[in-house]
Amino acid sequence: MNDMDIGVLVGVLCAVFTAFINWFYQARKRQGEKHIQTLQAQLLAKQLQHIEQERCSHVLDDIHKD
Repeated sequence: MNDMDIGVLVGVLCAVFTAFINWFYQARKRQGEKHIQTLQAQLLAKQLQHIEQERCSHVLDDIHKD
């Protein structure tokens, strides 16, 4: 093996390593985004539940006033 072969081998290894690192961090980013979406959906569900509870309590208050 001459210097050119070693240079090509090092370049290929660096490219493969870079591609692997990029894939790894992109996968973690997607996983984090999914987790954020899940948390946002749970928050929205809780907010809607709270709104429904308030609406029901107002209706009951109106019924008791009559």
